[in-house]
Amino acid sequence: MSRQQSMTPYLTEELETCNQCLGDGYITVSRPVSMSFSVASGYIDTTSLECRNCAGTGGVPKQENYNEC
Repeated sequence: MSRQQSMTPYLTEELETCNQCLGDGYITVSRPVSMSFSVASGYIDTTSLECRNCAGTGGVPKQENYNEC
């Protein structure tokens, strides 16, 4: 078992898969990077950030759905 898998907690009855990171614990964010102040061109950079919704665990507490009959 790899180190990443051993650090990730298993989802239990109290947790469900995070809907923002889809259980990965990280999200990919794109941001524009300009070349310089005088040149109006640049590129799009991507980076991975820890998911704020699940704090990087990949699971969130289950919520009761009271609208179901």
